[in-house]
Amino acid sequence: MITKSVLFDTRVPDNYKNLVLQNQKFGIDLFQIIEGVSTAAADKPVTRFAWDESIEDFTYDLSYSNARKSEMDEIKREVAEKLNSIHEIVS
Repeated sequence: MITKSVLFDTRVPDNYKNLVLQNQKFGIDLFQIIEGVSTAAADKPVTRFAWDESIEDFTYDLSYSNARKSEMDEIKREVAEKLNSIHEIVS
């Protein structure tokens, strides 16, 4: 399976350090990787969380996450193509 990571910057303003904040929930889909498909894009965290003063909570960087999603989608597409070609050879 492909390895993915998340970057979580835990720095918060001093007046929030003793508060219990909302749980952040998110999903990460893992998929099989096969030989011959470059996974270099997966070396970067798939998302970044950090303190957002405007909402007084942690949030993720949407533009960063969308860029990483596009890269992951490209890897998944390449994996699917390779698996299809392998399946065709076997059939």
